[in-house]
Amino acid sequence: MTREFAIAIFILLQLCCHGHSCPTRCQCFTPAKVFCSDESVKHVPANLSSDVKELTIMTTSVTNIKPGDFESSPNLTKIIFVNNFIVSVAEGAFDELTELQELEISGNYRLHKIGVDVFSSLTKLKKLLINFNKFSTLESGIFDELLNLEILQVKGNLLADLPYNLFSKLHQLRVLDLSQNMISHVTKDFLNGLTNLESLWLNENLIATLQSDVFSNVLKLQKLFLNGNKIEVLPQDVFSKLVVLEELNLRGNLIKELAPGLLPPQLKILNLEHNHLSELTCGVFSHLPHLTHLHLDRNKILTASEDVFQNLTKLKHLSLSENQIISLPKTIFHSLENLTKLYLHKNNLTSLDVEIFQNLYNLENLRLSHNQLSTIPEALLDAVIFLPYLSLHENPWICDCNLMYLYNWVQYNVHSVEHANRILCESPEALRGRGLVNLQTAELSCAPMNNTACRAEQIASHSPLQGQENMAAVTEASLSETETTTKHCTLSEANGMITITCNVPKCPQIKIEAQIHDENAKRIHYIFKKNWTVTSQCLNTTISITI
Repeated sequence: MTREFAIAIFILLQLCCHGHSCPTRCQCFTPAKVFCSDESVKHVPANLSSDVKELTIMTTSVTNIKPGDFESSPNLTKIIFVNNFIVSVAEGAFDELTELQELEISGNYRLHKIGVDVFSSLTKLKKLLINFNKFSTLESGIFDELLNLEILQVKGNLLADLPYNLFSKLHQLRVLDLSQNMISHVTKDFLNGLTNLESLWLNENLIATLQSDVFSNVLKLQKLFLNGNKIEVLPQDVFSKLVVLEELNLRGNLIKELAPGLLPPQLKILNLEHNHLSELTCGVFSHLPHLTHLHLDRNKILTASEDVFQNLTKLKHLSLSENQIISLPKTIFHSLENLTKLYLHKNNLTSLDVEIFQNLYNLENLRLSHNQLSTIPEALLDAVIFLPYLSLHENPWICDCNLMYLYNWVQYNVHSVEHANRILCESPEALRGRGLVNLQTAELSCAPMNNTACRAEQIASHSPLQGQENMAAVTEASLSETETTTKHCTLSEANGMITITCNVPKCPQIKIEAQIHDENAKRIHYIFKKNWTVTSQCLNTTISITI
């Protein structure tokens, strides 16, 4: 017998032995892991090898878990029963499993109750998941022996009234998930003993009121989920003991107002989406310097104080979409220098102040679609260094000379604009329904008029200029004054020189802005401002820009 043949026989024998150790209709990926997922499996596999550490039984016809099912495999550390037809779990079924650390019995629509001593022998258990069964209650003492339990999930059941001392012995518990049940009230005593709890999930229940001291026994709580309940009022001191809370989710309740000082100071993520808030007053968020995400979508917000976000210097994500906001104070976002996402879509905004985005240097995602904007002020987006995502569609744009700034911005940044082809003109009638990106510069015109402002704009054609690359230039001169006077501006271009000539009795401020783009689409942005005294005379003033 050659050496190679002997090795082959040895490997074959090992495979055969391993194959015989794997239960019928199950798969054994390693000697330590058994996976059973066959509808013909009706019982817990018998005679499991003592080497098996993990057993998964999924979508089988197993109906009962009974004593003796695990006699041959006392070294199991993980058992998962998911989406089976289990109707009962007998007391003593897990008595041999003194090393078990993780147990899941989930997705059994006929499992209505579980005995008080079923888990009593599992003193090393760290994770217990009994989700999406039909439990309407749990007996007092059922978890008392699970002194090392760290994670407990009982979500998706029919739990309504639970014993007040149900969790009183679970001093090591870090995560408790009671979501998607029928719990209508929670008391201080209900959370008694959970001194190390870090995450509490009470979302999607029927909770309507909260007592002011309900969370006074869970001082280490870092995440609290109360979304999807029926809460209308938050008592002033309800979160006062939660000094390390970092995430609070109150989405989908009936909350109408927030009192200053109500929210815990260490919050980083706050979700108030889909409530009944109608206004944002000063002081509501001012004591939350660590906040990075604030969700205020789908409320009934009409107004917001100019100082409401004043101290949120770490905020990165702010969503005010799907409200009823008509206008915003021009300084409302000025302290949000780290903001990267600002969602203002689906409101009733009719105008935006030119300074509203002034300090948002890091903004990357701005959503203004589905509002009532007809134009935007010149230089609105100039403070933003790089804006890779902007939505503007579904607004009633007036496509005249006053929209030239937006037209230029969209043309040069078309790949950053969501649904750029859906930015449609509402008026004038001749352009109604036309896409802004498809217009020619000459079509954005205004009828001559005399008023208190003078503006002239032009896009230079992409033609070679002596000593320069092919470039496009955007030039603009704007003049303002405090008195109503007659003035007139004309613009001309010849031999690479663009000349704006204005006759103005007084010109306390003149601004010249130029954007030059070479053939590689690199933009050079130049702004010049000049202030004169109010009494300055500037008749027949000529302003020239040479490209």
